[in-house]
Amino acid sequence: MPPPPEGVLSNEPLLPSESTLPKRDEVHPPKCVDEHCTLVDRGGALPELQHRQGRPLVSAVPCGQTKEGCKGTGKGTGKPKTRLEEIALELAIASAIANGEMNADLSRKDGKQFGVIGGTNEDGVDNPIVQAAVATAAIASGVLLGQADKFVKKLEEACAKKAPLILQGTVESSKETAEFLAKQYGADIAHALEQNGAIGAYEVMKKFTDGLGGAYQAHHILEVAMADKLRFTKNFDKLPAVILTEAEHKRITRWLSQRRPKNLKADTVWELYEEVYEAYPHWLDAIKPYFGK
Repeated sequence: MPPPPEGVLSNEPLLPSESTLPKRDEVHPPKCVDEHCTLVDRGGALPELQHRQGRPLVSAVPCGQTKEGCKGTGKGTGKPKTRLEEIALELAIASAIANGEMNADLSRKDGKQFGVIGGTNEDGVDNPIVQAAVATAAIASGVLLGQADKFVKKLEEACAKKAPLILQGTVESSKETAEFLAKQYGADIAHALEQNGAIGAYEVMKKFTDGLGGAYQAHHILEVAMADKLRFTKNFDKLPAVILTEAEHKRITRWLSQRRPKNLKADTVWELYEEVYEAYPHWLDAIKPYFGK
């Protein structure tokens, strides 16, 4: 084709109509992040959902960007969230992402406290909490995240009722769940359990205090020495325990030592615990079965 006359612009495109760049999957082949390959890593900063045939594109978007809008103010009661509430939100979103359940509504009775609901925005959401949740999902299985989510929700409910959480069953007493929560949230989750007065097996409660430099410590309600002396059990890791601050743990231990009777019989030891644990009736309830009460 002859060149256009001088001073006349050509209508021919300067670049080819078809892209000559390689496809993204050829440059960064997707790698499965989780067991079921619901999340893939294509070399980006965060993993993304693997969209397969028949699976809708899903994401989370602010409620203000949806047709329905926000049913509430998007801020709930306006009160600042506690750290436990923030943890519950992060885990709920991470669990939903890991399990591909992004159409769940996070609304509460007081309105959409967090202003985030399920949506169909393929481009995702520019929200630091959601992004942190995706990163969390990338390092834990959907099952483990689900267990952690249930655990924190039960703790949150117990705190709202001002009742101690009694950890029972495989989900509530999972060492793996405790270890995951401790690694993710450190002293925050230990503090929440200490404030609540939660009771669980020592091997579980200790997971929440590992790596905190002794600031929080797991306390055997029924002391190992007493359980051994009275031949109640040899499986000391299963004994009921609580989480205490370092100062409180020292105070309780010192008080027990000062009042411990020389005649270590079941009845006298029980009387000791009744005296020292008078302010903690749920502790006494936890160890009653060992004394046949």
